[in-house]
Amino acid sequence: MKIYLDTNFLKEAAKKKIDYQEEIGNLMNQGYELLVPETAIKELKKLSKGRGKENLAASLALKILSKNKLKIVKTKKIPDDFLKENINPEDLVASMDSQLLKIIKNKKITIGKNKKIKVN
Repeated sequence: MKIYLDTNFLKEAAKKKIDYQEEIGNLMNQGYELLVPETAIKELKKLSKGRGKENLAASLALKILSKNKLKIVKTKKIPDDFLKENINPEDLVASMDSQLLKIIKNKKITIGKNKKIKVN
């Protein structure tokens, strides 16, 4: 199974200091692979420029990604479009984007108010 992580999920996990790799691993009862669209990394790089909380969260998300060495999926499409068009029914999407999550029929991974990752 593939689990695709989008920009805002990575940023939110960094902001809340959540080890998404470990928490997702604890939730899954089968083999999986974490993937990140290449354009999500580009979005994080763009967002990391500046001095606000969101900028710092994006910068931290990039540092965590470089340590975790997740598989990068090559694409020119923005992450939302890539996810809408390229995921298989058995794949999961990790996102905090409510509009994207409404469109995608797959199971979703989100971060709850209690800073816990959950599968919906």
